[in-house]
Amino acid sequence: MRLSMTEKSSLVLEIVLAGVFGGIGHASANEEEAYAESEAALKAELGDCLKPPAATDAPGEFPVVNGHALTAAQASNVAWIARCVVPLLPGAASERAHAVALTTWWSLREGILDLTGSRAFRYSNCHENGADRSRSNLPMYDCPTSIWQVGLAAGQVANFSTAKYREVEKQVFGDLDPKITERSVLGWSAALAGFSETSASYRAIQRSTGRVRNSWLMRNPLIGMMLVGKENVAGECFVDRKKWCFGTGYAAAARFARDEAAMRTSVADLERYFALAMH
Repeated sequence: MRLSMTEKSSLVLEIVLAGVFGGIGHASANEEEAYAESEAALKAELGDCLKPPAATDAPGEFPVVNGHALTAAQASNVAWIARCVVPLLPGAASERAHAVALTTWWSLREGILDLTGSRAFRYSNCHENGADRSRSNLPMYDCPTSIWQVGLAAGQVANFSTAKYREVEKQVFGDLDPKITERSVLGWSAALAGFSETSASYRAIQRSTGRVRNSWLMRNPLIGMMLVGKENVAGECFVDRKKWCFGTGYAAAARFARDEAAMRTSVADLERYFALAMH
């Protein structure tokens, strides 16, 4: 039987639509299957590190940094970093302890480790209209200036390109388990910031793009801790001795960053603490 031109056109259209929508269905199913594998891999690697530290996580004896015993909040955060960041990063143990000590010192100096629970991970401070403004309760906020500090690592979002964030993400999570996807990485960032898996904010963070997405990659502790210490603190504070590295304008800065000597002692104390925690 021969088909008319109209029948042929209709048949072709049906075949095309079947292919398109069938392909979408398979792609979606494949994506969800990959995501399920990614989530299982992430949970296997992280265990109870999927959650932010609780006040009760503080060690019995608070670490002493530059001659100052840490507060309960600071000690709880530093203990969580020792347990959930240092062991999971790639590289030799001594390199990991040093890199994380640099970032932890910076976060102490900036006062971020004074924040408890999810507040340190949710932290977002945007300098706009001539002043620092907290945007921690606006998870999808896109700071309109280049001075935008976020997360446990107290990192500046604009200091790194999208390519650099992806490079470090691949380096860190690829080393843990290649099945872990960026969607799961961002989900962990959202969970640490206090958003449940069923919340709109959690899903929005996973779907975010551009600078907002980069900000949530920075807020991931493995990525942020790796980037800030090695890429910023080491050069700007230890080598170039930039003026913003030191000061006494507030309590945390006066304790840990009064001058270069205080900085070096603080980092050495933290590095020693992290090294001992790995044994």
